[in-house]
Amino acid sequence: MEADPRRISYQALAKGTPVRASGGEEIGTVEHVLQVPELDVFDGIVMKTSGGLRFADADQVADITDRYVLLSLPAEEAERLGRPQAPAVYHADPS
Repeated sequence: MEADPRRISYQALAKGTPVRASGGEEIGTVEHVLQVPELDVFDGIVMKTSGGLRFADADQVADITDRYVLLSLPAEEAERLGRPQAPAVYHADPS
């Protein structure tokens, strides 16, 4: 039997982790994480989708687990997220 997903820090988030819309649909994978290092604050994630790279702001991220990232947006809204505007500050662990 598989254990339930565990909540993890954004700093432990691995590149390639599935990203899901609020309804559970997989919409992409984690490309990298953005943070504000001066404040040690999570800023959001850049994800790879079929439509290219997209940015989800921290307030659009409902949960980060060891198996997936869950957004607070339905799939239709998540597909319309904008492209990232800033360079990566924290790269997800590739392991």
